[in-house]
Amino acid sequence: MPKSILNTDLRLLILSMSLRRIVLGCLQVIRTLYLYIIGYDLLAIGLLSMIATIVGAVRSVSVGILADRYGRKPFIILGGVFYTIRLLIYAFFTDYAMLVLAQVIGAMGEGAGAGQPSVSGMIADKSRKETRTKVFTIFALTNSFVGILGSLLGSLPKPLQSILSVGEAESFRLLFLFCSLLSFISFIFVLPIKEEPSEIRIDKRSTLLPRRSSATISRFSFVRAIGGFGFGMTEDLIGPWFKIRFSMGEEVLGPVYAISRFIVMLLYFLIFRASEDLDEIRIIAFNRMVTAASMLLIPFMPNYLGFSLLLVVYRVSATITMPIRQAFIVSIVDPSERASAVGFSNLARMSFRSFAPAIGGYIMQSLSMSLPFMIGGVIVALNGISYRIFFGKKRA
Repeated sequence: MPKSILNTDLRLLILSMSLRRIVLGCLQVIRTLYLYIIGYDLLAIGLLSMIATIVGAVRSVSVGILADRYGRKPFIILGGVFYTIRLLIYAFFTDYAMLVLAQVIGAMGEGAGAGQPSVSGMIADKSRKETRTKVFTIFALTNSFVGILGSLLGSLPKPLQSILSVGEAESFRLLFLFCSLLSFISFIFVLPIKEEPSEIRIDKRSTLLPRRSSATISRFSFVRAIGGFGFGMTEDLIGPWFKIRFSMGEEVLGPVYAISRFIVMLLYFLIFRASEDLDEIRIIAFNRMVTAASMLLIPFMPNYLGFSLLLVVYRVSATITMPIRQAFIVSIVDPSERASAVGFSNLARMSFRSFAPAIGGYIMQSLSMSLPFMIGGVIVALNGISYRIFFGKKRA
């Protein structure tokens, strides 16, 4: 890999994002399981996810606009602070009002990955167009590797219970506390990053809304909104669903998530080597179809081994296109509106996704444990079709 692909600032950003990705990998395994363990039902868990997503949607677009005007760095740092506070609340409080507060504060956090507006904007600002997909892929590769560590970290509650002689809920709280430490350290790496005023930074006296790329951003936002609702139907409820269905939890889900991240990491190497010859939209659409098929089949698996295999397929196919999609959108919009493009598309995705966990939780709890997977699978398939319709002829 040529040294010129990653400068010092991008390396520092990778270090910061890596620590946050460890935290996210762990939380993906333990957060909703913990909520179920301490007594909250699927609807209550879905509502907590809905609250965080609504706040995150507003935050995403506002940060996107402000980051284009005033710089990316302050919002990445601020996000680390908010996310740390959220984890501390989870570690020390269990009542629903405090958990709602934690979701609101945590959702205001910015910079969890390259898909976030200020992070995407900073990566695009500090990389060349001809190597941009490779840079995004490097971030995705790194995130996948450290995400494996995070997933394995999330499988530790049972060993902690045996080693430290603590209860089940207490073992989860210890992990929240450890993750808060990692989150705090992560934004320290952002402090030395230099962010000079850019020639393409939007004039502070101009309109708040992006105009030069408004049509492209609108189409991309619509497509992402479809996917957001489809994925949101089950994504935050897989842990509790698995525990109810098979009486197992993080001891299986942690390794399953780790394996899926490892496979994704290997596939990212292929993207890195072939990034100049990719048909981005065809790859995204195909993987959405694979994801949809796995979602439709998951609830019909008779045992946890079949479920685990399909969950790996689901996770790999849903994640593998991330750097391609991220590089695609920042390459087809005006450079002065990159963070805004990510912000508005995230707003659309998260707005529709915000209601999906509550709807999915209600359906699972009151109607059918399988139906949300079927609804989500159909909508994710429509998401793949919409990519082909709106961007089939658009190349980065």
